[in-house]
Amino acid sequence: MSCAKFPAILRVGEAFIVANLDELAHLLCRAAALAQALPDQTSIDFESQCKDELDKFSTNLIKDTEIERMVRQRGGQQIFRQAMLEYWGNACAFTGIALPEVLRASHAKPWLECLSDAERLEVFNAFC
Repeated sequence: MSCAKFPAILRVGEAFIVANLDELAHLLCRAAALAQALPDQTSIDFESQCKDELDKFSTNLIKDTEIERMVRQRGGQQIFRQAMLEYWGNACAFTGIALPEVLRASHAKPWLECLSDAERLEVFNAFC
């Protein structure tokens, strides 16, 4: 089915009201098109956070009584979790339970198998 233009779809608060299956199909088609066309905000936020951290690192001078240690850890976890909560409406994708404090952002494709940072932070590669 093409995303042909249909009559206006009524929006009431956060809900959309459709009169028939054709309008529902149009709404879903439009949502899919927007999801592919819009920039990946999670990846943009992660890059910004990395830049901020690098800026802090370059301005911190080490004093004689301090040591520097290198730690390897995954970056962007909080950004990824927040994106998952927003994408899934602060609820579990499977059960619908809406208790953000117990929800976990889980990758569909394992972190180590992702080819890029953008893929690791992709909301379509995860479930809340």
